[in-house]
Amino acid sequence: MKKLFFIYTVIFCFTGNTTGQAPEKWQTLSFENNGVYGAGVRNAHSLAKGMKPEKKVTVAIIGYGIDIAHKDINRSLWVNPKEKINGKDDDGDGRTDDIHGWNFLGNDSVTVNKLSREGDREFLRLKDKYAHYLFVVDDKVYCYDSIAGALVETCFPGDRKEFDYFRSVIAESETGRTYMGITLAKAVVSFIHGLDRTLRQIFPDKQLTRQDFQSVANQPGASFIEQNLNGLVDLMFMSAGSDSWEKMVEYADTEYVAYQWQQYEQALKNIYPDERQTTGDNPCDLGDTRYGNSNLQADNAGYGTMQAGIIAETAGNAGQVKIMALRVNAGDYGESYAKDVALAIRYAVDKGADIIQIGKTNTLYSCPYSQWVDDALQYAAQKGIFVVIPMMDYSYNLDDRPFYPNRRVKGEVLHNIITVAASDSLGNPHKSANFSKTELDIFAPGVDIGAACTDDKYAVGTGSAFAAAMVTGAAAFIKSYCPEISSSSMRKLLMDNVTAREDAEVEKQFRLHRDGQEERPVTDLFLFTDLCASGGILNVEKAFSAATNKTLAKAVKPANRKRVNRESPVEGAVTRLNRETFLSKIFNFRKYGEWKYEGDTPCVIDFWATWCGPCRKLDPVVEELAKEYAGRVKFYKVNVDEEKEIAEGYFNIRSIPLLLFIPVKGEPVKALGLISKEEIRVRIEGYLLKKE
Repeated sequence: MKKLFFIYTVIFCFTGNTTGQAPEKWQTLSFENNGVYGAGVRNAHSLAKGMKPEKKVTVAIIGYGIDIAHKDINRSLWVNPKEKINGKDDDGDGRTDDIHGWNFLGNDSVTVNKLSREGDREFLRLKDKYAHYLFVVDDKVYCYDSIAGALVETCFPGDRKEFDYFRSVIAESETGRTYMGITLAKAVVSFIHGLDRTLRQIFPDKQLTRQDFQSVANQPGASFIEQNLNGLVDLMFMSAGSDSWEKMVEYADTEYVAYQWQQYEQALKNIYPDERQTTGDNPCDLGDTRYGNSNLQADNAGYGTMQAGIIAETAGNAGQVKIMALRVNAGDYGESYAKDVALAIRYAVDKGADIIQIGKTNTLYSCPYSQWVDDALQYAAQKGIFVVIPMMDYSYNLDDRPFYPNRRVKGEVLHNIITVAASDSLGNPHKSANFSKTELDIFAPGVDIGAACTDDKYAVGTGSAFAAAMVTGAAAFIKSYCPEISSSSMRKLLMDNVTAREDAEVEKQFRLHRDGQEERPVTDLFLFTDLCASGGILNVEKAFSAATNKTLAKAVKPANRKRVNRESPVEGAVTRLNRETFLSKIFNFRKYGEWKYEGDTPCVIDFWATWCGPCRKLDPVVEELAKEYAGRVKFYKVNVDEEKEIAEGYFNIRSIPLLLFIPVKGEPVKALGLISKEEIRVRIEGYLLKKE
């Protein structure tokens, strides 16, 4: 049995072994020919037979390193024409031996393999300036004054924009949330001491209880802050394990703050190790560029190698695509530095890249440094570079929670950027994919994708980055034959020529993000058209055909899927019905009020749709039975999306697949769902042919 190795975008993990044999790659197939929602790569390559590529296209992958020695990738590597492997900086760009790209994580003697998360880095940078601010209510801000030992109203910090940014950082940092827990605990203890004085005045010489506290806390007129603090105090009775006021106060004084400190110290220990400081540069100085090395195969190279393999194969794997590797990511959970990403984009542009694929995106866009990335993206746009960005896999609506970078840069929408999420072989979005009708452009195959991996082996992976690699490869393939196409035109071409799924209703996970708190994902039904701007899935064949005015009408014969005769019935074939043929051959519901079959031979009608997975499984069964019962039973098909008047208007069909069994005399009988060949045969023999 083959053992493959699985990779996921959100958490980089291995759950099996690599294999030396390439797995079946459904992503290269097409629905029309193979019944799966691949990108039509093989058909596109067939269209290009006899054509000569006009350009070698350079693609820069900004993310993890790659295995440059892999047999499927080595022949597709970009080579710096001005550099030699001689230990010298031949092209004078400050980087020695950057033959196939550059590793921004390291120096002459060190390669970085672990990075921390941006949220933790930013919290620790800003903690001393803003961590004592606890509440913002309308135009007022409250902080804990350590000298006064109390919560006090104060002025907003001078840099309001940075302060608001810090508040968003807390949502991205477990370390930040636990530290703020300490500050809040101190404020709660101070509030309790004030309540203690008030309660003893109201209830002198009484053993105070939780009920006494609640009788005071529930009085009308409490401010928003007091309501929140009262709620926290009420919860502390549970932590103290008693309804006694005195015991709760004792717990607050001796254990509450100490417990919060323990939580913070544990969070500090859990911060993912960061080796970035070993590079020797200042990550806060964009002008400090003398760092990095040429080691492109480091830890986690499998992830980038798979992307490179997907791109090379989709682009044709014939030497017309040249892959430039720019390493800025390391570690399973770490996140790249804005400086490295910005410099990598500029490197790609300056070295002549035609297409750039960004690696990870993030919900936190570091306030002082995001401008570097934005400037680099604008620089790429000015130079006409096509940029592909995966929108990650966390089940968020991007309208509510944006991921960065994206197409919106400094108030401008960049039309050279396309955003991508993953879909599966059944034409459904990956359950965890982020989505948006406005912020996500297109879906592409990205679930269980087979591709090259490290050590001349292969693997299977899932995630938006692999879907983005499909789009990147498609753009490279098209540009190699149509070098004049602009980046904005490339985006429009790919989006206008998708495998349409607009009316398909699909299951999709989603989650909400409220006040910095993530809600558990839930599953609901969505129209595909509400999940992305294009309403469909990448189709390389259609896009290439539109760009070159070539079609595949005679180039490729359909495989594993027989062409349905639309009009003329052929003995033993399945005939596709439209409104006119249904009225003439089956039932003229416009003429007759009651059922009246127009035919003289019993028939079976298969109600189906292109997006319906069970329908595709039923297809070959219906075709086989059509041959088996040739001359005795006629078989028809009705596409419910195209013939809604038939499906919904008269038969009220709401679920598919559905077979309609129509005798010469008598009422039609429905059979819903994916039923077996034997079940269909029983219904034919027992109902349609029972009088033979």
